[in-house]
Amino acid sequence: MTRRIFLCFSSLLTLCWSLSASALKPGEPGFNFTLPSLTQSSKQQRLSDFRGNVVYLDFWASWCGPCRKSLPLLDQLHQQLVDQPFVVLGINLDDDPELGRRFLRELGIQFPNLSDASGSSYDNFGVSGMPTSFLIDQQGIVRWVHQGFTVNDMETIRPRITELLKESQ
Repeated sequence: MTRRIFLCFSSLLTLCWSLSASALKPGEPGFNFTLPSLTQSSKQQRLSDFRGNVVYLDFWASWCGPCRKSLPLLDQLHQQLVDQPFVVLGINLDDDPELGRRFLRELGIQFPNLSDASGSSYDNFGVSGMPTSFLIDQQGIVRWVHQGFTVNDMETIRPRITELLKESQ
């Protein structure tokens, strides 16, 4: 609950501040984690499992208003680029994973999602607001960090992904 209060407060602060000094920055390797799947019981996944793909790593929670808008649009993007070496990977930060599962079912989200009720990946990536996303290249290097979300952000997100996919060809 304390982390939830902090995240709500920090989301408001991100309107005024950029990423904190401890957040992973472009050019740094993404922190490799092992987390349980939010939707497939007993399945564990690591960030390194997706090496060779461009990864849009999205930290979200069921109580996050902007996440309600971003997840369906990211799911559409994931489906549109299904034939490319690209994946949207969500990390749910709800204290109770069932809240995240219900949220995904309600919105009809299909891209892979992991559960991090402890917040360890949140801490390691230096997330300071919700949602926060990291665009990671095929070698596992963070290329771009995006904090917050409005529907118009897709006009920036998709070209960055497309550019990384072209670089890998």
